[in-house]
Amino acid sequence: MKTINKFKKLLIKEMKACPNFQKDKGSDEQHQPKPARQYLKALSSKIQTSQSYMEVLSHVYEFEKHLYAEINFFSQSIKIRGEEVLSTVDTHHGMQRRIELLRNLNFIMCIHVPKILEELSKQISLNQTVTIDSPKEKITINPLFQLESKEDQAVFFNPLYKKTSPIATLLFLQERLLISPINYELEGIASSEAPSYQIKSSYEKEADFLVYVKEAIILSFLKALLTESGQHLICKLAKTFSLYSHSLLIRAMLTPEPYSLTTIPKSNDKSSYTTSSLDSDQSLQGSLYERTKPIKQPKEKGSSSILCFPVWSKDLSFSDFHLIYGAYFHDADFSFCLSNIIMGSLSFNQEDTAFYTPMHIEFIHELIHVLHNSRGTNRKELDRQLTEEERNLWSNTEEYWTIEGGHLCENRFNRELLPPVERLGHRGAPLTDFFKIKPASRKIEQLHEEYQASELK
Repeated sequence: MKTINKFKKLLIKEMKACPNFQKDKGSDEQHQPKPARQYLKALSSKIQTSQSYMEVLSHVYEFEKHLYAEINFFSQSIKIRGEEVLSTVDTHHGMQRRIELLRNLNFIMCIHVPKILEELSKQISLNQTVTIDSPKEKITINPLFQLESKEDQAVFFNPLYKKTSPIATLLFLQERLLISPINYELEGIASSEAPSYQIKSSYEKEADFLVYVKEAIILSFLKALLTESGQHLICKLAKTFSLYSHSLLIRAMLTPEPYSLTTIPKSNDKSSYTTSSLDSDQSLQGSLYERTKPIKQPKEKGSSSILCFPVWSKDLSFSDFHLIYGAYFHDADFSFCLSNIIMGSLSFNQEDTAFYTPMHIEFIHELIHVLHNSRGTNRKELDRQLTEEERNLWSNTEEYWTIEGGHLCENRFNRELLPPVERLGHRGAPLTDFFKIKPASRKIEQLHEEYQASELK
């Protein structure tokens, strides 16, 4: 109980720093934010009386959606023209305060992810069974979950409601998230100028850093759990991972400039990629959706995936790239490294206007790629069916199906935000293009130490 009270206190303290809400003249009354002081007072009361971590998380997520709308109020002045991003009004300070608030809240929630998972695990019992009288015989089953797969894989199915359980599948799925630090010696990128003890220390530090990244991914799962679309994605991923024994490896990717999250198949045998079932003379007929929807049934079981988490520094140049890779995490500021992604980014709609993409939507985008890789339905091999204009807009066919084309796509999640937003194309811009990141009010390492201390009391 002490830990959850500390959790509530930290969150409420951060939320009190929220700036006054703006009013968007272009939005209807339903989407107008409530007055900040009145809203925060009511929200703080709800959080203080919450009895569970997930209940607290749901309240904080509602608050976050107000902040997303606030950031979009400011980002309306940011446009994209070709490859150039233009800002017509200096709105950076208003955006920055709200985005840094989101960063601080997510740091706090990431640290408490193990406690949230512990709470969820207590809500289910995988070992509990009951006996049910059927017309022919007595059957012993788990009252909450039974195996749906004929291969007796761990796809949890609720026999009472005839659907999979999102909580059970989330707990299964988080065990398939594996951290994968770079092995410097095997990769052959260790610099002789970096002492061996420093490289070993950096390896261990990188592993610590990737634990925080994993908690950020699980936090995105937990937020997804609050929506019907998110539950659908979690269950689909868990079922595919279970059937084919797949996993998601999390790896750091050091880069000298801002870069987005990147997902690649683990296997090099193209088992993740599918091909078109259309004849060659049909390949450029109809809409992009019609041209790229028909695919051949995958022969393989797809592949596990690697999610590359970018870590960048403006001080990093290619001349010292290998040296810094060998020793970077020895003295790395984890909070700074995480801030670049946890703060989210900007995407663009059909009017070429920027809108805010929060961290969990960015991770969901990558998880849709992971699902395609696991099923063997990654459409990147269909790029020859793109026109030049479509290629400039979407980058490749797989991105089109991940953002817009598929039934389970990024825009399905964007439409659930308030107000709804819709992304057009694979275009985006890092927030670091508009303002310099201020240090977090509490570094994630400090929050982790405080969390561990509260657990020992």
